[in-house]
Amino acid sequence: MDFSLNGEQRIIQETIRDFVSKECPREVARELEESKLFPEGLLNKIAELGFCGLTVPEEYGGEGVNLFGAIIAVEELSVLSPVLALAYMCPSFGGGAVLSRFGSKDQKEHFLGPLARGSLLFTIGLAETEAGYSAEQPIKTKAVAVKDGFRINGKKLFVSLADRAQYCLTLVRTEKPDSEQEEFTFFIIDLKSSGIRIKDMHKMGMKGVNPKEVEFKDVRISADNILGGREYLHNGLKQLKDVMDLQNLGTAACCLGIAQGVYDYARKHARERIQFDHPIISFEAIQYMLVDLAVQIDAMRLLVYRAAVCADQGNPFSQEINTAIVYGLDLVRKASMQAMQICGGYGYALEYDAQRYLRDSFAVPLNGLSPSYFKAVLGYLHGGG
Repeated sequence: MDFSLNGEQRIIQETIRDFVSKECPREVARELEESKLFPEGLLNKIAELGFCGLTVPEEYGGEGVNLFGAIIAVEELSVLSPVLALAYMCPSFGGGAVLSRFGSKDQKEHFLGPLARGSLLFTIGLAETEAGYSAEQPIKTKAVAVKDGFRINGKKLFVSLADRAQYCLTLVRTEKPDSEQEEFTFFIIDLKSSGIRIKDMHKMGMKGVNPKEVEFKDVRISADNILGGREYLHNGLKQLKDVMDLQNLGTAACCLGIAQGVYDYARKHARERIQFDHPIISFEAIQYMLVDLAVQIDAMRLLVYRAAVCADQGNPFSQEINTAIVYGLDLVRKASMQAMQICGGYGYALEYDAQRYLRDSFAVPLNGLSPSYFKAVLGYLHGGG
């Protein structure tokens, strides 16, 4: 088994690294975070380089579906600017990757070209106050059939880019006419539709792509906006796992990139910080923490890359990506906390990046579901369900 990157993957990695070093160095990333501004200009430059097309087939104007290449882009962006990585990740994985795999022919023709060009932003709305994606804690946002389509009422939380994106892929409850059982359906909802209210949810990390609360009040939508087309009505739960698997490829790569960025930052500080006439990296306790992080980051990279290879091969990869997510969410927080320890008092100073990485690490799960969901999926898969 060959664990090295191929020529195309190395070009993607080197191009993104060069882009970040020139266009989004540490100072720019810090300014983005402090200003709380959406990195629109940088995202446009990424699109001009063709990276927004890595999740879109060539026939629809993309570079050809290359999920491995896309996660490399997310990883490298996250090293210095998790905010920029998330701005790229939402439309690429929540839009391009999902629609390329599950969209109807009309939906692909309508959305994929603009997504590949970077002129269209997509996001995903799943989380609710009490929803747990089970019979005991069902999703409460509901779509009721009306004469010319559906009427949606409800509320979604932690919707990234809701104030910027044109469309939101949303899972809602739907009723079967001849059955008491309620099913679920994915809708592609125009966020400019009448009856949608978007409210700020201020959080401590990932500023610039702050999640929003999105409320739907009698929002009218056509059946043509069901993900996959009208025939996929009531198929939302069947699609959910696959949709989340694709979304979580990006999330796992973001965890990996942040952990690498934290490690690089802490290691550099340890080399430069002098105590007792020696750089603190010469102290055994500091060496132990750095070596421990380096080993775990290497293991995380193998988990994420394995999931991406399975995805590009068209094989099921739920177990692989959920393993990576469970491991990655723990690692990115551990790495950030250890960087705070290595930096000591400087870790709490706003002009140092240790505290920014820590805040961003706790914001990563808000882009998808909770770690308990991933562990539940792993339990289901390992249990042979």
